[in-house]
Formats: sequence, structure tokens, C-alpha cells
Amino acid sequence: MASSRVVLILSLSMVLLSSVSMATDHIVGGDKGWTVDVNYTQWASESVFRVGDNLVFNYDSSRHNF
Repeated sequence: MASSRVVLILSLSMVLLSSVSMATDHIVGGDKGWTVDVNYTQWASESVFRVGDNLVFNYDSSRHNF
């Protein structure tokens, strides 16, 4: 009985942890990054986002002062 609980707990934790390890980094704007000449609506429609994914904003730091 106790061993079946351990197996259940281990199986459940593996399922929960696997979704975290499968997270994807999405670079907003693709190769152009975060800039004014990107159609972000089109970029977003071509991407599949899941809970746990990360959005990465690459931008030219010389144009921003914060």
C-alpha cells in the first residue's frame, strides 16, 4: 500500500516538473527583437505560447536610459 503511494507521488511530481522543464524562451519580434518596425500581432499569431514560457525582450540599450 505504501509503495503504491510512493509511486503515485513520484509519477505526479514527474508530470508537474516536466512541464517546467519544457518551457520555451520566445524572443519577442524574432530576429529583429523589440523595435518599432516589427508587426507584433503577426509575430504572436505565428507562435505557440504555453504556461511557463518566457518572453525575452532584446533591444538596443543605447536607445534607452533605464
